[in-house]
Amino acid sequence: MDPQTTWEEMLDAVSDGDFEAASEAAEALLNWLRRGGFPPQPLTRVLTDEWDHMICQFVCGRVLAANSKQEIDQ
Repeated sequence: MDPQTTWEEMLDAVSDGDFEAASEAAEALLNWLRRGGFPPQPLTRVLTDEWDHMICQFVCGRVLAANSKQEIDQ
């Protein structure tokens, strides 16, 4: 798995309003992180893996919650 590509696909899907694709990417990325995989770089600023991990978990959680409500806060 390429977590950076999955992160970008998730953000693209969110931007396009494709809740199903965004949710699938978020779930895949969360599973990757839970298994000890390295996080993608979610920001242009380079942070530690610990910060990247926390950011990714938070955003993925929000995507999954939004999918269950069929809306994404903008």
